Amino acid sequence: MSTTTQFKKSFLITALIIVSCGFSFSQKAEDFLSRGNENRIKSDYRSAIRNYSVAIRLDHKYAEAYNFRGLSKYLFNGSISTWQDYNAAIKDYNRAIKINPDYADPYNNRGLAKRYLNDYWGAIADYNMAIKLNPKYAEAYCNRGNSKFLLKDYRGAIQDYDKAIELNPKYGDAYFARGFAKRLVKDYNGSVQDNNKVLEINPNDSEAFINRGLARISLGEKENGWLDLSKAGELGNRRAYDLIKQNCL
Repeated sequence: MSTTTQFKKSFLITALIIVSCGFSFSQKAEDFLSRGNENRIKSDYRSAIRNYSVAIRLDHKYAEAYNFRGLSKYLFNGSISTWQDYNAAIKDYNRAIKINPDYADPYNNRGLAKRYLNDYWGAIADYNMAIKLNPKYAEAYCNRGNSKFLLKDYRGAIQDYDKAIELNPKYGDAYFARGFAKRLVKDYNGSVQDNNKVLEINPNDSEAFINRGLARISLGEKENGWLDLSKAGELGNRRAYDLIKQNCL
């Protein structure tokens, strides 16, 4: 066997080993991503973060793993998440975006973290980018509407909720938010209709009963409004009884 032939054979064997190892590492990273996703769905965010971190160690350019790890950090402490939790999440979203600038999800998720840090304009800019990359991204429209709502741009928010519902006619959160915004711009009939839709999707949504009840009271339907507020109270929403005292007695 010539020296040239031996070199070619050795080169091909080495190349095959490298490709094989690369595929193996890729598969392992995907396995840890899948485990992390299973943890996250079960709200076991600590385990999810651990599995996504292993996936990232195996493939440091794994944009999805950074995105989902950021989402798990964002959700980790639930309603009492801290400034540190949100900023840690943003760092992961930044990394995912740097790896893949055309990946819409980390823009949407970074917008959520920015919103909770009261950076509403920064959040809107991220939702804009998510929508640009994916014009059918119903959640990004709803989230942008929520930021506009917090800036008291209720009519702008309603337009975004309209689009979210157009894209996903069963989007309960978008109906609820639109019903709330409509009540604030004194479209009480529209608010009642949207909250009816929420209650079709989730008959035990106490906040939807409150929203509909207050809209009905504003329409002069005091008894029906009272019954809605009472139902919210039955479902465990203590705020409902204060609203009954303020609006019905």
